[in-house]
Amino acid sequence: MKKWLKVSLYSLGSLVGVILIGQINSTDDYIKTTLLEKQQKAVVSKNAEPNTQRDLVINTFRWQKSEQDSTGYHWFTVHNTSKRHSYTTIPVRFSYYSDAGEEVGYVDKVIDKAIKIGETVQVDKIETALPDQHTDGADMEITK
Repeated sequence: MKKWLKVSLYSLGSLVGVILIGQINSTDDYIKTTLLEKQQKAVVSKNAEPNTQRDLVINTFRWQKSEQDSTGYHWFTVHNTSKRHSYTTIPVRFSYYSDAGEEVGYVDKVIDKAIKIGETVQVDKIETALPDQHTDGADMEITK
């Protein structure tokens, strides 16, 4: 009888141990799943907000310096890669460089041109005042 009781108690103890380990693993999995869901929601909400620097891509860009005065003319195309957001304006920065490649200044502009989801638009002849007479190069970027 003692032997039967010992075996029963050992078996019962082992069963309780397995149940407790299962509950710990189950709780650990729940915590991991909850954290993963929170991270995914954060990424989705971050991508849900409009962001011109993320969504708008410059396809082509060219510029020309005026012969008569310190004016620059810019032509470019922009593609909206967003699957959620259309934009009514395009914020840009035109950066200007010397012949040595050093930045001599920049001009921020907001272009009133609507761009729908997945659309590419062409922007013709944007005029800017050059910050330096010795400007020999230009570049542009989308800003916020």
